[in-house]
Amino acid sequence: MKTYDWENAFPAVPAMVHLRLEKALEEKGTMNRKYVRRPAAALALVMALLLALMGVAYAAVNSGILEYLVGGEESASQALKASIQPVTATAEKDHIRIDLTGAIFDGDRLALSFTMENHKPEEMAYVTLDEVSLNGEWIPISFQSFAGQWLPDVFAIDFPDYSRNPNSGGMLSDWLKKEYTGIIQGEATFVVQRPMKQAVVIDPWMWYDYDVVLEDEESRAHYQARKDAILQSGLEVADVFRDAHSYLGEGYTVLDAWGNFLLDQSEYQYLRPFFMSENYGSRPVYHETINREGQMMETARITIPFTLNADSVQDIRLDVVIPDIELENCTAHFEKISVTPLSTLVKLKLYPRENTPEAVTELSRCYGCPSISVPEGQRIEWLQMEGEGFAGGRRDEDGRHYYEISFSWGGMMELPDSLCFSYEFDAEPEEAQIARLRQEFIEKLTIPLN
Repeated sequence: MKTYDWENAFPAVPAMVHLRLEKALEEKGTMNRKYVRRPAAALALVMALLLALMGVAYAAVNSGILEYLVGGEESASQALKASIQPVTATAEKDHIRIDLTGAIFDGDRLALSFTMENHKPEEMAYVTLDEVSLNGEWIPISFQSFAGQWLPDVFAIDFPDYSRNPNSGGMLSDWLKKEYTGIIQGEATFVVQRPMKQAVVIDPWMWYDYDVVLEDEESRAHYQARKDAILQSGLEVADVFRDAHSYLGEGYTVLDAWGNFLLDQSEYQYLRPFFMSENYGSRPVYHETINREGQMMETARITIPFTLNADSVQDIRLDVVIPDIELENCTAHFEKISVTPLSTLVKLKLYPRENTPEAVTELSRCYGCPSISVPEGQRIEWLQMEGEGFAGGRRDEDGRHYYEISFSWGGMMELPDSLCFSYEFDAEPEEAQIARLRQEFIEKLTIPLN
């Protein structure tokens, strides 16, 4: 997926300009080792065979999934390209057409890409990827670009190669707990919503003289392109003398210049009780569509079916099993180590010598938030895709306390010989004992990949 540095893309607005409604910019040792499934050498051989056939297989699919995940073919590893599954599907309702343009499934996570187009662009639609399922079971979405997407996207700051209509993007799932085999039947369901009456844009950015507000010529062009797109869309634009209260009283759907709902924002939430039900802003469990009753109404549900081959993922996976490792103050247990062209997943549990919450707190103070790294002299070339990074904290499982450290990263351009941990982004601990324990942690906890 293409990224854009929204926070630093444009110069600061002079203090003399009134920015009351400006919104925050949005847009992303030695040990016994046992290997299961395919070691890296066999993985490389399998990948070579796959790549030999790639001219046929890859040509049969759309590269939309690579565009979403890493920004295009040129930024993808050969292994990631080879792992694309040839899926295509199209559905249309309420003048909204949605095309499934690619899929990658590695056994742990699912990535999908879509293109959607409003065939009646004079009538703005708001589209959300509401739910994804595999074999009829809901799967969690970790990231997506369609968590409420206006179509045409007249609210986007214009930048090269961006298309307001059609609009492309995708989703990446969270870790999947279930292990799938054989042919999987999947579905992705989108919800189409439209304003109850008519949408109105209330935002000082629509009133400013950009020649005065923005010093940079390129920035002025970007903002002007957005302003022109909003005006040409037919949306009403409020003047400086009308406020949100009056428009809400007349039943309008009130937006800012970024396409955000004003009633979603803290400074306007005091208006909700006067115009909206108490359910406004809620979201049902297992769904992504937010209830904006009184502002938006559902006009269509579009379901895209697709089929995946779960057995093919065994050719692109490297799973490593490492026996428990004894450290001075705890036992380290690797719950999961999985490396694929799409994902690098590591989950580690540290069990203290004393099974108490206090002992776990001490482990968290000692080991904190390490980085996933490689031995000195090597480097990891991560694929630039969305990822959750580090997660962890105190846990309790059936009365057994532990501290969990987990990493959820994207794939790597090439596999290093091993992975390890470091504290390169942490300041040197003041306590000598913590420094010593961390050094033991780094030296003993190595993950071999080759």
